[in-house]
Amino acid sequence: MAALKYCYEKELQRKPNLSGKMELRWMINPAGKVDRVSTVGNTMGDKDVDSCMQRQVKAWVFPKASSPTLVQKFPFFFKGGA
Repeated sequence: MAALKYCYEKELQRKPNLSGKMELRWMINPAGKVDRVSTVGNTMGDKDVDSCMQRQVKAWVFPKASSPTLVQKFPFFFKGGA
């Protein structure tokens, strides 16, 4: 989660009013690695935060499973400091 917060805070330095919700979807293969990540909602409207978060989720590793797991929609909320 710290990596996702970094994605947001890096862009927040340039855009102090940046806030909103990012909803991501990802597929975890049986080996526990994330195969695909996509954005299903972005009220923030910031492409840099979006792409950074997708890269971070793609690097996550989960416990092994007997079949693929789809995380259909997972929300992340961010509120700017200004």
